[in-house]
Amino acid sequence: MSSKESFISKYLSSEQQISLIGDLISEKKFDEVVEIVTLTNVDLSKEDAIIAKLFNSFTTYIKSLIDTLDADANAVVFSTEVFSDPQMEHYITLINCIPCLWSKFYNWLATVVEMYIKKENTNLFDEEYYKEIEQKLLTSKEFPEMAYSIMDDQEVVALLYLLEKIYLSDISQNREVNFSMDGPLIALLNANNEMISVASSKLMRWKYVDIFNHCQNDDAFDTATCNVLSYIYSHLGPNDWKERNALCLQLRILTEEEITKSMLQFIETDEYWAEIQRALNHKIHENRKLGLSILKLSIKKLLKTKKSIYTECFKWNPELSEKYLDSWKRFTTLYEIVSLDTSLNQIQAAYQDILSLFEDACIDSSWSMILFSTGLTASMESVRKYMLSLVFRIHNPAVLGCELNILRDNILTSAMQASYYNVYDNNCPYGTDIVKFVSNLIKTSTGREDIILTCMFELLIKEGSAFDPARIYMALGILNFFQTSQKNMLNTEHLAQLRKLFEFECEDEMLEVVLQKIYLDMLQYVSSVVDVKVWLETIRAHIICVQSDYQYLGRSYTALKDFALTSFKIDENVLKSYTNLEYLVYIFFDIPPSNVTVNFLREICSSGIVSVEPFRKDITDAINFSISHDDIANSEVLILIESIKDDRDTLQNLQEALNFDSLLSNFSIDNFKVISLITKLLLNSKIENSFVNMDQFLKVYEKIADHYRKNRTIKSFSVKDETFQLFFQTVYSMLEHITPLNSSLIEAILPIMLQSVSDDNGHYNGNLAVAKLITLFQEKLLEEKEEFSFKSILESSFQIISIIWENVTSERLVLKEKSLHVEIIRSMFHETFLNYALRKDDEFANELRTTICVYAEEISNASASRRGLLPIVGEQLCKFSKSQEMSTFTDINYTWIISIFVCIIKQSQSEHNIFKLKPIIAAIYDHELTTESDTQDLYDEFYGEPEITVHIHMVDAIHHFDNVFKKQFISFILLDTSMLAAIRRNDGAEEKERLKLWQFLLLSLSLLGQSGIDAKSCNAIFNSIDDEPSPLVRLYKEWTVAFIFASHLKQNKSTDDEKFLFDLVMDSPKPATVVSTEKIIYLVLTALLDDENYDIQSLLRKFLCALVPNSSSNKPLVRHFSNSLIISFWPTFKSVIPEGTLRTIIENLFAKAKETQIVGQFRAGDANVWHLYRDLTLTSIFGGIIRRMTDHEMPFISKDEFVKYIPGKSSDIVIGEDEFDAWLSKRDDKGTSSNSNKFESDVDGSSPLQTKSGAWETVLDLDNKKSNETVHRSDLIVVSSLVDKPPNLGGICRLCDVLGVGLLTVQDIRVKNHPQFKNVAVTADKWMPMEEVPIDGIIEFMKSKKREGYTLIGLEQTDKSVKLDDHYRFPKKSLILLGTEAHGIPGNLLSELDLCLEIQQFGVIRSMNIQTATAVIVHSYTIQHM
Repeated sequence: MSSKESFISKYLSSEQQISLIGDLISEKKFDEVVEIVTLTNVDLSKEDAIIAKLFNSFTTYIKSLIDTLDADANAVVFSTEVFSDPQMEHYITLINCIPCLWSKFYNWLATVVEMYIKKENTNLFDEEYYKEIEQKLLTSKEFPEMAYSIMDDQEVVALLYLLEKIYLSDISQNREVNFSMDGPLIALLNANNEMISVASSKLMRWKYVDIFNHCQNDDAFDTATCNVLSYIYSHLGPNDWKERNALCLQLRILTEEEITKSMLQFIETDEYWAEIQRALNHKIHENRKLGLSILKLSIKKLLKTKKSIYTECFKWNPELSEKYLDSWKRFTTLYEIVSLDTSLNQIQAAYQDILSLFEDACIDSSWSMILFSTGLTASMESVRKYMLSLVFRIHNPAVLGCELNILRDNILTSAMQASYYNVYDNNCPYGTDIVKFVSNLIKTSTGREDIILTCMFELLIKEGSAFDPARIYMALGILNFFQTSQKNMLNTEHLAQLRKLFEFECEDEMLEVVLQKIYLDMLQYVSSVVDVKVWLETIRAHIICVQSDYQYLGRSYTALKDFALTSFKIDENVLKSYTNLEYLVYIFFDIPPSNVTVNFLREICSSGIVSVEPFRKDITDAINFSISHDDIANSEVLILIESIKDDRDTLQNLQEALNFDSLLSNFSIDNFKVISLITKLLLNSKIENSFVNMDQFLKVYEKIADHYRKNRTIKSFSVKDETFQLFFQTVYSMLEHITPLNSSLIEAILPIMLQSVSDDNGHYNGNLAVAKLITLFQEKLLEEKEEFSFKSILESSFQIISIIWENVTSERLVLKEKSLHVEIIRSMFHETFLNYALRKDDEFANELRTTICVYAEEISNASASRRGLLPIVGEQLCKFSKSQEMSTFTDINYTWIISIFVCIIKQSQSEHNIFKLKPIIAAIYDHELTTESDTQDLYDEFYGEPEITVHIHMVDAIHHFDNVFKKQFISFILLDTSMLAAIRRNDGAEEKERLKLWQFLLLSLSLLGQSGIDAKSCNAIFNSIDDEPSPLVRLYKEWTVAFIFASHLKQNKSTDDEKFLFDLVMDSPKPATVVSTEKIIYLVLTALLDDENYDIQSLLRKFLCALVPNSSSNKPLVRHFSNSLIISFWPTFKSVIPEGTLRTIIENLFAKAKETQIVGQFRAGDANVWHLYRDLTLTSIFGGIIRRMTDHEMPFISKDEFVKYIPGKSSDIVIGEDEFDAWLSKRDDKGTSSNSNKFESDVDGSSPLQTKSGAWETVLDLDNKKSNETVHRSDLIVVSSLVDKPPNLGGICRLCDVLGVGLLTVQDIRVKNHPQFKNVAVTADKWMPMEEVPIDGIIEFMKSKKREGYTLIGLEQTDKSVKLDDHYRFPKKSLILLGTEAHGIPGNLLSELDLCLEIQQFGVIRSMNIQTATAVIVHSYTIQHM
């Protein structure tokens, strides 16, 4: 007993103590009141006056504090700060010490909260919910008048947090049971105000036992509590906190030993298990943990109750409880490694368990779907990819249909990610898998195909703007199902979905054609119950969506018509009654309408699908009617006129009926369209044109320009653009029929073209027509063979084409304007311009050279992500190379044209999937979506020649250029590019550029022969071998050096070459250089072996003097290559090696090397060789030799491609064979076979899930009882402030928490927020004590710990390091300093340490990953001190 307590008890009676307390309360000396109450056992339970004074003082003080709360303030922060003042602490202490005060306060607070709920119910709850809780959770009594009533949201939050603070400060937690707050708190869990709702949920930490007992004693309250949970689960909205509140309360109730009656009834409902599934599949990690714990506890409760349960997604048979329990233990473990503590290694190990879960009779497939749903949304991309790969391995895809939302929104949506559609060797294996998967998914869903189809169409609509190839492959999978099953299953709902799909466009025109073709082809598989009108309306919807562009329908027309005629019961009268469908009825059923209208004729004529011959008279009558009513300019009539372009009589009548002058005098845009159309039709039909001549027509331009100058308010520039386009198209048609060339006429047209592109229009369609006119002029100039006499025409033409190019490149090139880009290139690189640019001492020629080089670079850069541009450049340059005009010049400097060649040759194109997929999708269209009779090449239709043809054209061009060009070309690429020495040694893009230049160098050398290269260039090439970082470029260097060396040997001038090479092979310290030199000499020897004019013996002896010693070299690469080379060497040269010891040695080396040979698979260091001359073919030079010598998947040009795009055949350029059989297979480092992964379990083997056997017993600790304060941690400090890589720090953090380390330091505490840190650490940073110690503060930190008695230990290899073995004992107070990943611990820090520890190593590698090293040393400490 303390002196104060003894004094009070001795000298003051109980009555005097109570009186003193009253006086102290009046004097507001609450600190002294607290002293008396806590030091004595004074009983205040009957002292109502004192309790009233304390209560009134308390509530008044609360009011004074809360009155300072601003409306915009955060009530939680306010409560934390304000309710921590000393006076409030005194009040809280008194409440905890005086039970009757606590009871009075608690009842008052319950009343205040309930009053608040009743007053604010419309803001807090839905009307339906409030009616439910008002009767069952709130009292119906009238509230007495109160001195202070709190009715504000912020004030109620503050009070609830005050209550939590009171609970937190009560150590005994031994209170009288009071149910008055239970109802309001449970009601507020569903409040629309997040702060109030969360505050109520937090109080459940102290109330849930009372609530559980309340439920046990009061069935009505029990029912109401479960109804609140049910209501929250069935009315989930955007307020995530409500669901979390409900899950927390449910989990707390389930943690009790018993289970309430209503909760047991709730467990038997579909809703209960559906909510657990929803929680497990929630995007919020914490909800998943709550759901898993609820699942475990629910099943444990079922084990006790012995009840049978059969719901839609969950069943439980108590007679088979052990079997069911094993299945659920397996599921919970799988869920932890896939969805919570995600681990790719463990997922890979358990893949058989994941897949077999679908076949588990105890667990509904919907639970397996949750694993895939959460796995496919994991933060780690590697996990997402692996889980998606498992989807394709599911034995029966139909099981995926059990949860359509997951199938659509997670699995299939994930499968559409662009990054998965990778291209390998002109194939997209993933896309092929998607087609098979989707087809099998529908096919195996017997009886539910229509539901799966609806789901698939919903996906395509939802992802209507997604990655175009992904949509194509998905749609192709659906079509594949129909084609293979021949089931007509599309119903009316599906057709409505198809109509919606027609609205979505692809960015690329070719992809749009493919996707629309797939959708239209699906219309062949409509169910017999679908009305023909709905079918026709679907096609009409397509036509409307594509703005009456019938090209798409035309591609599917034949098949759709066959289907229509064979599948629908045709009632001619009914079909004729379909309004707005008359033209489709005729197109598909050959049934003409009862009344032929102009609209009908317009659609028939626009379609181009069916012949207009049966309606020729109707068309003629309609045209004549328009003429007679002066309505010839009607757009519908223009379509009719164009449809009878081969009807000479009608055209003649039109010419006679119409007058150009009258149309011109009464000018309008519509009249102009009539003039243009009739002019073009008359020209094409070869009718003598008395309607208009060129001079007359050119006057129309000013009318058009003036019209748009006066009508600047016209909003649609497209109408204006089309008008200018039509004008220049008509000029083009007129010029085509004018022969010979009229230069004065062209000179009259060029200023109009310049005015159009500069001032009057300058938009896509008009510019395209102008560019085509420029090309026409150039062709006309070539025909006349007088282009140099038309310098002014060329200058004006180049000015116009330059303006157009500058216009289109002012922003990014628009994909759908590709036709204009192509036409510009055709004109810009036309031989008229290029030939003129060869002229010397000409200002315009200088301008041409400079500008064309600039434009070439711009086009090259633009072509990196655009198809169809480079092949046109190559084609034009090839035509130029064949031009005869170059022969008229002497002493030509080709540097400018060579720079263009190099720019085009070097250009790498996009590695993005969308770029590489286009030819693959075009091939799918050609082979799978068209009939055998249709030989259409879709890629060629939209892009022209394949991208690879640019190199074929360049090959053809170099072949046709003279030797002067070839020599200048070789000199340029050697001196002015990086082909000899890489700028960046590890740059893959630069490697590809250099590789292409070496290919063209070798081609040029082969065409020039022995005199192809000067001595300076030879020396540069030879010297560059020694430091070449790229094995692929090195291969071409070896080939080139061998070619030069062999040429010099034949010319007897090889002394320097020979000395240089043998010095390298004998003395070079670089293994790669020795190997290259051996290979070069071998290539030369094999090439000269059959040359009767050359004796190889001297060279052969010198070579063997190097080869044999190298076969036993201490350098592994040299030794392996030399032995491997002997496999090729011995059979080739054994006939010319004389008998003797040397021959025996080589024969023995050959026998040994054969034993270790692996045929057909690439291994680094293998002596894969080729023939110097016989392999000097186009197919070998351009990729074939790489495929035969290495396993690299580099671009390859096939024999068929060379034959197709190089016309004719020259004796000095050999195409060669493909030799696919000789290609080396890719080495399999990763083990792609199904049994290669040692972590993957067998179905019947021991399950790796045993490593997570504790998962079943672990339930989420809602109240963080196992917090940093209660977890036993060691005194160990790990200083990782020198480690700077977030993944490594995340791993170190995780293992330090697992092993109970006392403190971890990092250089920047913000690393905890780094995604890579989080991926590895998971949630360890929440529990692991961490402190920020910057690098410059490490010394001071260690010194401070030294003063606290710590031993400073460094993890480092030094000459004085102590071995970490069984004998070393860590001091209890140890600080371990980790070094940097690359350089270890700096010297200035080493000097501060007491000692360094070194992990004993026994293998070849002398270092280990920082995480691994940390794990070893920390674990060694832990097992000694924990």
